[in-house]
Amino acid sequence: MKQADFKLEKGDPKWFERRADRGHAMLRGFCSDCGSPLFLINKASEGAMILFAGSLDDPSWYAPSRDIYVNSAQPWDKMDPNLPKADGMPA
Repeated sequence: MKQADFKLEKGDPKWFERRADRGHAMLRGFCSDCGSPLFLINKASEGAMILFAGSLDDPSWYAPSRDIYVNSAQPWDKMDPNLPKADGMPA
């Protein structure tokens, strides 16, 4: 989603920054009360934001569009065979 379309209604997330495999910054936002992951900002995709479906009040409206990091997926992770796959983070 676009960062411009996102509005945090309450609270201030805690941030953790780490360098991605390609060297750019990855900013991860966490709930400052419970530590749950909320969203991710990939600085290589300026203006984009990734929301974690588990952080939504009603995640049933979300439909995955692809599977990423499939090379490191756990054997119990049953991916939808109809979704596009990427071995790592897509460009």
